[in-house]
Amino acid sequence: MHYKNQQSLDTMNQKYTGIKDMSVTKKIRFVDLCAGLGGFHHAISRLQNELAKTTSFSINFECALACEIDNELREIYAKNFPSIIKSYEQLYPHTTNQELYNEKHQFERIHGDIADLLDGEKLKKHTGSDREFIIPEHDLLCAGFPCQPFSKSGSQKGFDDVRGTVFGMLKVIIETHLPAMVLLENVGNFERHDEGNTWGTVQSVLEGLGYTVIATTHKTSGQNSQGLLSPHHIGLPHHRERFFITASLPEKMARLGLTPNSNPFPKRFGRAKKDQQLAKSLDNISGTRLKKILQESELAASEKELAQTKISETSEKCITLWNELLTKIEEFNQTTSFNGKIALPSFPIWGYELDPWSWYPYETNPKELKENNEQLAEAWLSKNTLASTFIAPPPHLSQLEGVTSEQQSELVKLWVDSWPAYAKKRTKWPRWKFRFIDQNREFAKQLLTNMDSTWLRNWLNNLALFSPSMQKLEWNCKGEQPTLYGNILQFRPSGLRVKRLCHVPALVAMTTTQNPIVPIQCDKTKNILEHSQVRYLMPREALQLQGLPYDWIIPHKKDDAYKAFGNAVHAELVQEVLKQWLLTEHTETKKILHRQLAS
Repeated sequence: MHYKNQQSLDTMNQKYTGIKDMSVTKKIRFVDLCAGLGGFHHAISRLQNELAKTTSFSINFECALACEIDNELREIYAKNFPSIIKSYEQLYPHTTNQELYNEKHQFERIHGDIADLLDGEKLKKHTGSDREFIIPEHDLLCAGFPCQPFSKSGSQKGFDDVRGTVFGMLKVIIETHLPAMVLLENVGNFERHDEGNTWGTVQSVLEGLGYTVIATTHKTSGQNSQGLLSPHHIGLPHHRERFFITASLPEKMARLGLTPNSNPFPKRFGRAKKDQQLAKSLDNISGTRLKKILQESELAASEKELAQTKISETSEKCITLWNELLTKIEEFNQTTSFNGKIALPSFPIWGYELDPWSWYPYETNPKELKENNEQLAEAWLSKNTLASTFIAPPPHLSQLEGVTSEQQSELVKLWVDSWPAYAKKRTKWPRWKFRFIDQNREFAKQLLTNMDSTWLRNWLNNLALFSPSMQKLEWNCKGEQPTLYGNILQFRPSGLRVKRLCHVPALVAMTTTQNPIVPIQCDKTKNILEHSQVRYLMPREALQLQGLPYDWIIPHKKDDAYKAFGNAVHAELVQEVLKQWLLTEHTETKKILHRQLAS
């Protein structure tokens, strides 16, 4: 890929207009709270290394304290960041901090629960450096504070949830030391939790302490809102929108030789016509990077590692079945004119609604209709006539064909019992459900009028053997070839989701059952790699998708590892935020694109 008049990477990275003194190495102390795998720390290390290589200005970042409540992650953090040993031994000697060291007085783990650093007597306890406050003075505070209380996937209790009080602890630390910079990260839903009251509280607390606060916002939050930040916005193959908060004390930053940027976040590209080429370029970069990660990991993996990534036989059969439908649609489209082609819909395909023999009347609440035999008989006869014109009934309804209203009493109950759970249980239906059902039934008519009815009957019968969630398909690859095997798959409660290869869905901390499924890998000559298969993402790949090194130490148990991945901040995205916030006037997306190309 070539762009005219591109500056060299070195020249581009030297244009840091926010820096006051280009000849001095600055020293910034930071604390990494709710640290997890250490995404903030790794982002800071990456930025320090980048500055050392590409500019005459450099920053020496020193981690003064890290804390994490998970005991295994505390030890893993210490192993992945051996550079903190010296600081810890000076600030927290084993004589007064024995829990951080082993029996041989060797540093072994970072601090634990943040509450222990602030609780009662521990707050006043002197450390080896004669400090009355366990957390030392620092310039930068980073925290990806617990997101479950503020997430759509969590309890949404916010500050009423005990985990929500972590921000209250952060407030104590911030108001005690007033660090020059505070960088916080949370789930995308944070801004909207409790109708904005949660974020409003956080913002007012920080502003009340004198901070200039700037945060990402949803695109619908205001005229100037750019939207949340995700790695895929800067050419990285992970779709994970997050809420970032920057808070700065300009006078303290000035003492460090820094001027905070009034626009601290990388500029997102839009979907306007002028941005489409840029968006496509970023997608291509993301896809190329993901393929490289997958191929290199697969070649380096042991037989045991590959065996652990194997999907279940049921999942494999489900993928194969849905792909058969896509193949049939493609075969039909190749033999018909443009206007007659069947387009894969952007709305979720609900397999149950593709069979007219299953169509229940939803104008009246199905739950209420279930108890009304007269209405049921009328509905059945109407449906029966419609279905018979298209396709034979499924096996469990074959004995109902031609049944009259007088004969329906017992037999039509079979039809009612075959309704999906979402039709039998809901007492009040949202509008989107009516819309989805209508859209699916119109799509079904396209299939029924253009495809072999015997083949379609067999396909529908086979689909009905799977669980309800597997009978749904979400095609998020508009304009792409209709196949499942070249894309990223994910089994979710809402169905089998299909995403472009350039965007891996967000890793979910609460479950491993939604681990993304990656396609068979080929080399540059399009030959399939030996032993390659449709498989789950490997842990070393998940690490890289979070911008972390592939060879890092991770939790031993698979569930614990993916929980850590799902909770981690994306290190490369944080690196761009720090660079934009602390060092540059404006990070154009084209510059980010250039850097990604150079790497």
